[in-house]
Formats: sequence, structure tokens, C-alpha cells
Amino acid sequence: VYASVRAATTALGLGGAVAVLLAFFGAWLLLGRALAPIDRIARTAEAMSESNLGLRIDVSTDDELGRVATALNRAFDRIQEAFERQTRFTADASHELRSPLSRLRAELEVTLFQPRERAQYEHVLQSCLRGGGGLSHLTDDLLMLARLAAGGPPAVPRSVDLISILHDAMSRMGPE
Repeated sequence: VYASVRAATTALGLGGAVAVLLAFFGAWLLLGRALAPIDRIARTAEAMSESNLGLRIDVSTDDELGRVATALNRAFDRIQEAFERQTRFTADASHELRSPLSRLRAELEVTLFQPRERAQYEHVLQSCLRGGGGLSHLTDDLLMLARLAAGGPPAVPRSVDLISILHDAMSRMGPE
């Protein structure tokens, strides 16, 4: 009887240990399969950078994880669109600043390298001063746009003298 009990206990102990190991291995496999989509989502999100904003998560299921992946893909689309708008804005702002600066520099260089009368120097300096004022206004406008984009308060409307703006533009377009 004791030998039978001992054999049964040994068999049950070994069988229980094997069952526990099999259950642990099975749980490990199931957990790995269940977490694989989350790992794939995390790897895709981590691989995104400003030079690789086109990456998207492969949505292969219609369960909760599929809906999360779809929502993340939409968020990535919005981020990419915002980044592209910012890039275009920066390029446009650079162009808008470079043009008046180039004109200002050209006027100063020509004036420095050719002897002129005092009235001509004053005319060029006044033109440069107006150009600097235009750059200041442009910088203020860019700052206002940046504040608005950051959710700041809208600018207070102000009146402008359109005729003086037109006269100034016409004087810049005319011969020097």
C-alpha cells in the first residue's frame, strides 16, 4: 500500500510539475501572441522621425487594437500635415525676409562703392530706413502668426494708412 501511495504521489508530483510547465509555456506563447500587435504598434511609433513621417501601423484586425492602430494612424496623418505646413511656412517666411534684406544690402553696397552727393546718400539711407521698418513690420506679423498658432490671443485690429503704404511701394518700384 505504501509503495502504491508513494508511486501515485511521485506520479502526481511529476505530472503536476509537467502540467505546471506546460501551462507556463502555453501562457507564455499566448501572451506573446496577444502582445505582438502592441509591440508592432510601439516599434512603428518609435521608428517615426521628422524624415520618416510616412510610416503607418499595419491594421490587420478590427478589434480594439485595430481601432487603436487606426486612431494612431490618423494622429500620425495630422502630425505629418502640421509638419508639412510648418515647413512651407518657414520657407515662405525665409523668402519674405530674404527679399527685402537683399534689396537693403544691394542699396548699401552700391552706395558705398560709388561716390555720391549728400542728397543721394540721404535718399538711400531713407530708403534703407523704410526697408528696415518694413522688415520690422514683417517680423511683427510673423510673431503675431506664431502667437496665434500657439493659441495666443488674437491681435487687436488696427487702422492703417493705405495711401502711405501705396506711395511707399510705388517709390520702391521706381528708379533710384
